[in-house]
Amino acid sequence: MIKKIFVLALILIAINYFYGAKVASWWQSWRSGAKVNDYAQQLTNKAADEFQDQTTKYSEQLIKMTATSLTEEGKKKIDEWLNTNKLNEYGDPQDTSYTGGTPAFNEETGEIKNRFELILNKWPDLISRFQLSVDELKKNIDEARQKNSNIPK
Repeated sequence: MIKKIFVLALILIAINYFYGAKVASWWQSWRSGAKVNDYAQQLTNKAADEFQDQTTKYSEQLIKMTATSLTEEGKKKIDEWLNTNKLNEYGDPQDTSYTGGTPAFNEETGEIKNRFELILNKWPDLISRFQLSVDELKKNIDEARQKNSNIPK
């Protein structure tokens, strides 16, 4: 029994000699909560990255094509969502007022943007929420291109 205790003591002394600084550092960081803080920071960063992926996964061109080629059913779904969330027809809070009367009008260029393009730029997750599938989108884009030659290919 004494031999076993002696061998165990020698092992602990060897571990302390070779790894004492690392063990002390680990123990200190664990006691101070640094490990928990690091883990919490990693979780926060991961959640932020996933959120950013959800809001930036649609390019501006795809949003423009989607807005241009929306079916009446898709437009109706978006309008219902706006009403449910108490947003105005442009996806902003209902009490929002605009210089020039509408956010769709660009005073510098004189161009009027598609209302749904403005909404989808603010709320890109609506594309996936209402399951505007890629096949349906391609079909709608092709139909819209036939009607309007200004839609980019």
